[in-house]
Amino acid sequence: MSFIIHFSNKNDFDIHNIGNKAKTLIETSHLSLPVPQGFVLTTHFFEPWWDKIKILDEWHKLLEHPSIELATNIKAKILTFHFSGIQKNSLEIGLKSVDVSRLLSVRSSAIDEDLSHFSYAGLYATYLGISCDALETYIAKVFSSMFDERVVDYKINKNLSFEDSRIAIIIQEQIHSDVSGVTFSINPNNNCFDELVINANFGLGETIVSGQVTPDTYILEKHTGQILSYTLSDKTIASYISKEGGTVNTNLINSRADTLSHDHLKEIVSLAIQLEKHYGKPVDLEWAFENESLYLLQVRPITTYIPLFPELVTQPGQRKKLYLDHNMVSQGLTQPLSVSTADIWAEIVEKLEFDIFPKGDGGFMINLHGRQYIDVSNMLKGMGKKYTLSVIKEYSESVMTALKSVDLNDYKSEVKPKLAKRSKLGVLRTALTVLPLLVKSRTNLDGLVKECYQIENEVYDYFKKPLDEGQALDMQIKTAIDVLYKSVIHQGVLIVGMLSLMKLEKLFSSSQLKSEISSLGMDLEANRTKKMSKMMFDLASSNTFLAIKSKEDFVNHALEGSFPQVFQTEYDKYMTLYGNRCYKELDLASERMSEQPGNFYDQLISINITDNQNIHINKKQETAYKRLLEVATQHKFEKAFIKHAHIYQSLFGFRESPKFLLTHFIGQFRLLLLGISDDFVHNKRLDNRSQIFDLHIHQIMQAQSHADLNLRVLIEENLKPYKKVAHVRYWPVLIDSRGKIIREVRSSTSSDLVGEAISPGLVTGRARVLHSPHEKKVEPGDILVTRSSEPSWIPVFSNASGVVLEVGGSLQHGAIIAREYGLPCVIGIHDIYTRIHDGDLIKVDGNSGIVRILNRKDH
Repeated sequence: MSFIIHFSNKNDFDIHNIGNKAKTLIETSHLSLPVPQGFVLTTHFFEPWWDKIKILDEWHKLLEHPSIELATNIKAKILTFHFSGIQKNSLEIGLKSVDVSRLLSVRSSAIDEDLSHFSYAGLYATYLGISCDALETYIAKVFSSMFDERVVDYKINKNLSFEDSRIAIIIQEQIHSDVSGVTFSINPNNNCFDELVINANFGLGETIVSGQVTPDTYILEKHTGQILSYTLSDKTIASYISKEGGTVNTNLINSRADTLSHDHLKEIVSLAIQLEKHYGKPVDLEWAFENESLYLLQVRPITTYIPLFPELVTQPGQRKKLYLDHNMVSQGLTQPLSVSTADIWAEIVEKLEFDIFPKGDGGFMINLHGRQYIDVSNMLKGMGKKYTLSVIKEYSESVMTALKSVDLNDYKSEVKPKLAKRSKLGVLRTALTVLPLLVKSRTNLDGLVKECYQIENEVYDYFKKPLDEGQALDMQIKTAIDVLYKSVIHQGVLIVGMLSLMKLEKLFSSSQLKSEISSLGMDLEANRTKKMSKMMFDLASSNTFLAIKSKEDFVNHALEGSFPQVFQTEYDKYMTLYGNRCYKELDLASERMSEQPGNFYDQLISINITDNQNIHINKKQETAYKRLLEVATQHKFEKAFIKHAHIYQSLFGFRESPKFLLTHFIGQFRLLLLGISDDFVHNKRLDNRSQIFDLHIHQIMQAQSHADLNLRVLIEENLKPYKKVAHVRYWPVLIDSRGKIIREVRSSTSSDLVGEAISPGLVTGRARVLHSPHEKKVEPGDILVTRSSEPSWIPVFSNASGVVLEVGGSLQHGAIIAREYGLPCVIGIHDIYTRIHDGDLIKVDGNSGIVRILNRKDH
């Protein structure tokens, strides 16, 4: 049991006894880096004090009912503690490793930071410029800061136990800082691996921490040392170490002077690169200059940055690549797909998007570890800038605008991609598919609609039946995609419908009827998602459901099939049609709604049946149509209006058909894989049936014919890349091969957020910020605020009065449903979860794309 550990100690030590801050100081000392000499008082050093604390009445009361008052009483008693004999002896041994003629710093190294996912940064006390004679007093002060009001308040709010409270303390030679600062070896503002950010000020760093001074900021190219930008701030005050001990503030005469010379910058960059190389990831470091000598005061590996999969990375100095997250912009998928799903999804997208995005070497689509990226660099070279931007605009106008903010020539591939010809043929195939449908919409619209329904029913009937267990999995996938392709061929009717919508917008361009034109898209007969929403509303508002007393009661009836006959019939019909729809419905690993009646109950109970969009949309659409017809008649283009409104309303609802059919295939294939998995579990090759989704399709096929194949080893290898990015909650939509996140730059103020106008209208209400559709209830009048959405969000939309999204475009699900319900909608508000808080009073202007924060809710 060690009471102290010197920085020079090369023996093994337990981080749980010294904390991460002390650990990194010891490690970097061994790298011969300029770390001031020092030692650590381990948690064992303070056991005599803990023995005293644990017999206090206040301590036992604090464990049962935490309060600031109890903690303050404990802190006061700690400040009266004195060292035991063994503590004094240990401290004397420690002081032999430092120059006792110098002043010392006394800093915490909190163990809590290593035992939880919570950050205690800046909460514990630090004391600078301390003499040896005063060490006992200041060690007690740092130790007692575990019971400071701010620490206690933090723990109470986070519901953290005080029983695990422990602290180590660092004693270190004090650096008399002429200049000090912090360096990030990655740019935290844009995630760029090649940019290094330095914040610097005169004297100690305390003036920055206390908010007295804004530091100078330098952004450098890490590998060349080139200064990309710098900002000199007005540094009116500096804090220095007093010769007598402690610190003293000084008013600066030349407050806007440069804090760092080129030589200083060069040294800092070199130190940051060394540390980054050692830790194998970006770092942030605290440093100081004393008499032109650089010292490292602290280093922390940065864990919150977004790493790139190695397959996407180019080396420093090489030509960079640019990637667009296809799953995010096309489907609103914020998290990676499971391993087996990603295999299937790659095949589906390539085939059903007519080979416009061929995958593989020299193609336009990259499939990696559950994510799917469009290789924008290859598209720029193979298809040209104009075409690339037009394609991306269909997904998201804000992403297209972001692309325009950078020099795309810097990203364009140097060699023409091998599969560019396939993509061009895909574009041609799309055009040839649309042309006959366009002609038929003008000559026999009813026949075309009937044909679309017929194809939808044929594909649906195919996927109603269980898949053939005797057919190889890869052939099952190929056959299924060929069947789905039948419905996708007729998706050209969406383009026909869009052309008619564009014609309507042109006809009424001089009128203020944008909202009415949008309302024409409500309540479309062919829209499967609308039908699903209507069925959910009918079930939620039925007397049978209203009489159900609890979720448990509902689940029991659902599992037993014992609802009253009429409700049971409607429930079974819903599950037959839409039971494969669920949260993250494109993922095989997601449990279907038909498997989890409790989740379906949560959706139904969340629907407000007295004030719901399903009640209003039909009337809104009829009112809008009458108003437009009135204006068209007045301006003598009523025939054109009736014709194009009929085409648009007849065809555009089929946009949801492929997704509806796809979920049936996903549901049936999930059941097929689970059946195979049950055999693997029975034979003890897997621990549980859901693990099969962590295997690639070809691995499952191999396992079926090779009983000795170790599936657990394969799964562990498959999931390694997933685990490396498991901390990433919000994936960027656009990122380059050196980690730089490309965002649209839009002017906005703290109260006005500028996005993309998606669905017209103006609404004011309280923001209801959700990360998932079942997180909390959205009440009538609330405005839904989230990053992206998919069909499982429908009950939430039906309650909301407006929608604000971070990711998506005019044809993504959230935008379509918002327009269908006539909800004002704005998309493209970057960093939405930090800029809009739950309960804020906001105004959403779906005409201009502006979200105004009227009043912040107290948090």
